[in-house]
Amino acid sequence: VISSPYEIAAAPVTPSAPVLSYAAPSCDEESVTVTFTPEDGVEYSLNADFAELLTGGSFEAVSGSTGFVYARTAGTTCVISSPYEIAAAPVTPSAPVLSYAAPSCDEASVTVSFTPEDGVEYSLNADFAELLTGGSFEAVSGSTGFVYARTAGTTCVISSPYEIAAAPVTPSAPVLSYAAPSCDE
Repeated sequence: VISSPYEIAAAPVTPSAPVLSYAAPSCDEESVTVTFTPEDGVEYSLNADFAELLTGGSFEAVSGSTGFVYARTAGTTCVISSPYEIAAAPVTPSAPVLSYAAPSCDEASVTVSFTPEDGVEYSLNADFAELLTGGSFEAVSGSTGFVYARTAGTTCVISSPYEIAAAPVTPSAPVLSYAAPSCDE
């Protein structure tokens, strides 16, 4: 009798796919932080070839980007990945450029105008309870306020102030006093 031994190594184990966590970007935010809980004995990378490893369980992802976080059991080729998709950051609109003239004598109000942009809502109220349409509104002489602009469907708000001067007042007509002329005067 003769025998030959064999010993089969345990199969390397593919790690669990990383569970990614991230918030949608805020207004004009260029990137967001993506986090995951790293496991011992597992390497993580944004590249399938693991050319550069992630450390610490987080990385910055550009707004409007997509990609994968790859995980592999260290020293093996057992790889799994999790996708991420970062929404594009909503954009704050340009501040409205307001145009108005100083009120004329006794003028109760003036017209304030601006050029509305597509996809932007305008209001005289920060809560946008009532929207401005048409790119103009009447402002009372001697008043101040703001025109608020926001990208429709977002909370990306900017404002422009206005200050309307008080209207100059026409004075009362002078009361004239005089006597009738005397003889030969």
